[in-house]
Order: sequence, then C-alpha cells, then structure tokens
Amino acid sequence: MWKPWAALGQVRDFRHGQLWLDHDLGIVNGTVDSTLPVLDELARAASEGDPYPFDLVVVHTANPVGAATIMQVLERWSYPSRRVPSADELVDET
Repeated sequence: MWKPWAALGQVRDFRHGQLWLDHDLGIVNGTVDSTLPVLDELARAASEGDPYPFDLVVVHTANPVGAATIMQVLERWSYPSRRVPSADELVDET
C-alpha cells in the first residue's frame, strides 16, 4: 500500500517549493485512487502544529468537486494554495 506520509516526510529536511495535487489518480488494484490520503496527512501535520513547509500547493485537476474538496482542506489548514484548471498552466507573474 502506498503511504504518502513516507514521501512527504522527506520534505522536512529541506524547504520544498511546490506540491502539485491532482484529485483523480486512476484505478489501482480495481479501486479508484485519489490524492485524499495526501490531504489527510497534510491536515494531520498542520493540526499538530507542524505543517509541511510548502511555498505553494497547486491544485491541478479536471474534477471540480475534487478540486473544491482539496482547496477546502488546504485553506482550512492555512496551506498557501492556488487552483489551476486542468487545461491551464501556472505562470510565474513576478
């Protein structure tokens, strides 16, 4: 079983710039997989006062309900986030 916290734990050693999330990841072992376990871990860490050090979490998905769910969690736990529709690109405007 994939454990997102194992991969996310590695960012504690250095500052990560961005995390990009898509809601629907496909079908794994006959079940629909999503990025929700990653969201659970981000929320857990933030609720314990130790959020992950991302400069920006980019939500890039064609699933509008999934995007709303992800954004709600990120905003609830004060992660800097931005929604980018699936057909668009994020362009640095600075």
